[in-house]
Amino acid sequence: LISQLYYWIAGKLTDLERHKYQTVYDGSLTIKIYLFQFANFYSTLFYIAFFKGKFDGYPSTYGEPSSSNFTEQV
Repeated sequence: LISQLYYWIAGKLTDLERHKYQTVYDGSLTIKIYLFQFANFYSTLFYIAFFKGKFDGYPSTYGEPSSSNFTEQV
């Protein structure tokens, strides 16, 4: 579902650029689709690698690794 939304957004953004030649239009559309798919596929990995461990638990204990019972949730 998200991929279809990304295809639609990429098409609309490329249409707004108003390219003179079809080959330039196709190249621009291909780059946008590639970037949207990259963001779609790898956003979960970036979230797990950089953000997930920092925001687990209760809001009052965010960013307090100094407690003796600190374990990162996996």
